[in-house]
Amino acid sequence: MSARRGTDAFSFQVMVLLCALWGLQQVAIKLAAHDMAPVLQASLRSGIAALLVGLLMAWRGGWEGVRQSTLPGGLLAGLLFAAEFLLIASTSPSR
Repeated sequence: MSARRGTDAFSFQVMVLLCALWGLQQVAIKLAAHDMAPVLQASLRSGIAALLVGLLMAWRGGWEGVRQSTLPGGLLAGLLFAAEFLLIASTSPSR
């Protein structure tokens, strides 16, 4: 078993970039809220993400790579994220 390595500069930069992108996502949601409902924004993001995951699965060989023991947990996590998006977006102030 290999020893745990410390954080290098590349991983630090990637984490800072990811945090900045995730933070800017919230700003973009607020800016676009006047033109597009937050629920629609969340639905589009989730739909595009599902499409990309589906394409990745197809590229890697489809459902054969998914273990049946992890499928119920993955579906539950997806449903919980969908509920979270709906609850967050539905509590946004109306126009």
